[in-house]
This record gives sequence, structure tokens and C-alpha cells, in this order.
Amino acid sequence: MRESCKRNNNLRGGLRPSSGLLVGMVASVALAASPANAQDRLEISAFFGNTFSEGVSVNRATFENGFIDRVDAASGASFGGSVSFWLDEQIQVGFQFDRQESSLDVDGSAMLEVTSMDIYNYHAIATFHGGSRSSKVRPFAMLGLGATQYQLADLADVSFENEVKVSGTLGAGAKAYLTERFGLSVTGRWTPTYIKSSAAGVYCSPYWTPWYPGGCAVLEEADFSNQFQLSGGIIVRF
Repeated sequence: MRESCKRNNNLRGGLRPSSGLLVGMVASVALAASPANAQDRLEISAFFGNTFSEGVSVNRATFENGFIDRVDAASGASFGGSVSFWLDEQIQVGFQFDRQESSLDVDGSAMLEVTSMDIYNYHAIATFHGGSRSSKVRPFAMLGLGATQYQLADLADVSFENEVKVSGTLGAGAKAYLTERFGLSVTGRWTPTYIKSSAAGVYCSPYWTPWYPGGCAVLEEADFSNQFQLSGGIIVRF
């Protein structure tokens, strides 16, 4: 009887390591068999398109036997990319970069291209999706905040200083997932960039206000340079 109990105890003890191994194998198979998109957290995209740009009005000044009252950024081809992480089925956060080929133009009594210019946008973005992770086509809206850099080419012996300005971006579009890993996108995006403030009028009051005890104040209006981009892209999910 004692030998029988010993054998039974040894048998039970011998099952423990193999049982743990079996549980581990089952868990591994379950993870491998789980849907790939349940583990996908990273999405990388590259896009190409065209950006329609505009500039701002300036105080009238003389320029080569004429005058100028506006400085513009020319429209041109653009490209860029983004890296985003899924927070849940609907929301992504990430970073987006794009570059536009442009030129610095002055407008007034005549229009003149001064020099070529590249425009770079750097934005932290949040993207909100419709549908679910298994949807083949997903509409989306995005918003972002960051900076726009204007890089002018040298003109003869004149070197221009690059300008970096605060900007935001808003966009909408749709993504079509062809497989679990690859897809295509179309996007329309608006990027307003703060350039300067100009006087918009004078406000006068004889009464005390929280800002000043009577008198006049100059009201300022912010001037923005706008970019409107239409693009198509390629998406890869990891």
C-alpha cells in the first residue's frame, strides 16, 4: 500500500512540469491565433499631393519702380509622412511632417517671384476614426498643433533667415484597408500659420474698464498664411 501511494505521488508530481508546459503552449497558440489587428498599435503613412498656398497683406512699399502690398507663397507639389499610435479603436495620436515646393512672390503694381522657397510643417496630431478596426473603409477627421518653417533659397549674395511660425492643422478624409497590413488614404487638409498682427482699428471709451481707465486702444487682427492640401497616401500597420 505504501509503495502504491509512493508511485501515485510520484506520478502526480511528475505531471506538474508537463502541465505547466502544456498551459504555456495553449496560451502561445491562443495568442498566435488571435486577430492580428488586435495587436496592431503602430500605423505609418506616406502621402503625396498638391498644396494651394497664400500669403498676407503688408504695408504698401516701393519696389523696383513700383509698389508691393502683398507677399505670397506660391502653390506647389507636396509630400510627407506620419507615425501614429492607436489609443483605442477610434483614436490615434502621433506626429506628421510634410514639405511643399514653393516660391516667395510679391504682388502690387506687378507680380514678381523673388526666390524659391520650401515650406515645412511639423505637427503633433490626433485622428478620430469612424467604424471599427475590422472596417475596410474608415472616414476620419484630424487636428494638430505645431510649427511651419519657411526656408528661402539664397538670392545672389543675399542669404535669407529661415522663419519658423506657430501653426495648426485640420483635415478629413478616408482610409481603405486592402489587407490587414496595407491600405490607401485620401485627405484634405487646411493649415493656417500665424505670420503677424496688423492694426484693425481704434477703440475709445471714456469709461473705466478692467484693462485701462478710459482712453483709446489700438485693436489688432491676426494675419494668417493658409495652406490647403489635397493628397493621397499609402498606409502600413504593424
